[in-house]
Amino acid sequence: MSFNPTDIARFGHRYQLHVRNNETAQEAVADRVQSADPRFTANLEKAYELGSVDPVGTATDPPEFTFVFEENLHNSEIDLILAGQDPTSGSSFCVGDLVEQDDIHLYLLSRDNNGNLTEELLYNDGVVAEMAWRFVVGGACTTTFTVNAKQGCLYTSGSPTSGSGLIHTSWGGGDTTSPGIIKGKDARITLGGTVEATRRAFRLQSFTVRCAFPVQAVKELGTRTLVGQLVGPPDVTVDFDLLMADYQPTDVIAALSSGSTCFDLTNLNEFDAAIRLYDPDQTQISANVLKAWHLENLRASAGTPMRAQVRGLATMRYSLTVGKATTVGCGGLKIYTTGDMP
Repeated sequence: MSFNPTDIARFGHRYQLHVRNNETAQEAVADRVQSADPRFTANLEKAYELGSVDPVGTATDPPEFTFVFEENLHNSEIDLILAGQDPTSGSSFCVGDLVEQDDIHLYLLSRDNNGNLTEELLYNDGVVAEMAWRFVVGGACTTTFTVNAKQGCLYTSGSPTSGSGLIHTSWGGGDTTSPGIIKGKDARITLGGTVEATRRAFRLQSFTVRCAFPVQAVKELGTRTLVGQLVGPPDVTVDFDLLMADYQPTDVIAALSSGSTCFDLTNLNEFDAAIRLYDPDQTQISANVLKAWHLENLRASAGTPMRAQVRGLATMRYSLTVGKATTVGCGGLKIYTTGDMP
């Protein structure tokens, strides 16, 4: 570091993320990105010895690379690419599809304050470790992606230090037609079925669907990088908070005891759920659904049936888990990307 950078600092609009599935050769600029957070861990271990107060050296394991990025929900281009689908013609995907995709490349481009491309960070040979969709009152509906990669490299344009050049030589074009932001008022959730007219949940304050893919990093003697990564079947969970309002949705979560008015929390039901995200500029009817999620065979794994506090709104909270898949090979969650579910 013998040179003084010409830039004072950089704002986020100087960065752009490209996502590529190298197996299918599908690539796109990630739009509506709110944050991009690439990181790595090398498990640095310090060594000491008897007779000395000084550390005598260090050693590391093969580094593991993780890239987390969040975008406002707007379209399904990146979802489809990660699932191995064509982003222009694909209409749905299952979370089970992502298990087969193990060659994801992420490129984070940077340009200086004069608009010149100067650096490009590449994380390659990646797998999806987690996808999460979050819906909250008063806030943007978002998707968060976590990709575990095998390798990472920072490319430079060759100035001010010698480099090998950039992979991308131009700034990508953005999406100018999809909504810039969709708030929670345009997301409707059903519990106990997928029909909105009879199964809609009310007074919801937040709703998060999380798909976690267990990733096993494989190492071997004599190799300084990861050999590869294996991805297991996804775990799909749902966490949601809502205001106390009668006994819903406990009537869906727990069975009613025979001959009584008691919803028995030791006898938990299994049920489907759905989410519909509407075009914020159109009426909330089926024809204007931008994206829909169908969750299969949910069952409560934890809950707070009532929570009261001084000078605050009373709430309840539940955690649900997909226990089994009805649609074979789907992982218990199917996402429709061009409209409402059939």
